[in-house]
Amino acid sequence: TELLQDSPIEMTPDDFIKVNDRLETSVDHVLAVGDITKYPLRIFNLDEVNCQHWQMACTTGHQAADTILRHYLGQIKGGCRSSKNDLYTTPFFWTTQNSQTTIRYTGYTRDAENVVIHGDLENEFKFVAYYIVDGYVRAVAQSKYDPIACEVAEVFYHKRNIRKEDIEHDVYGYRKYLDFKTKKPE
Repeated sequence: TELLQDSPIEMTPDDFIKVNDRLETSVDHVLAVGDITKYPLRIFNLDEVNCQHWQMACTTGHQAADTILRHYLGQIKGGCRSSKNDLYTTPFFWTTQNSQTTIRYTGYTRDAENVVIHGDLENEFKFVAYYIVDGYVRAVAQSKYDPIACEVAEVFYHKRNIRKEDIEHDVYGYRKYLDFKTKKPE
């Protein structure tokens, strides 16, 4: 982002491009996506996040395309607008380091105050780590505990708050928040 230092595009103090929910910069009709941006992460009500997962780079690209097509070009056919409005997603990442080590991660936290770990980190490497901020789970890393990361991503997406007490003694304590059809988001 060095070439943008003296441009009219607003930068964050740590040299990322600041964008809004539609991935718009401070300059009209100029959008930015991917690892060079800081954007709002609405699932946790955060205003400036830089989450360098490939899934987030893809999501910001999709959002930018939607902004261009729906808001700039006004492609509204038959009075219908896009079902997608502004950037709203749950960060999700996975990695396979060797044929036996796969880690899935969902959520976002800059500085976890506490980490609640269930499982074995030494031998079997079968674990779940819940990252806690202000008494709530804000990220989960897991290995060999599928589908925990996927289920927690759904809980986050629906803006349900998993409390530390929910998972402290029960690895699956978050599951009570998976009932989306009968309960409204908090």
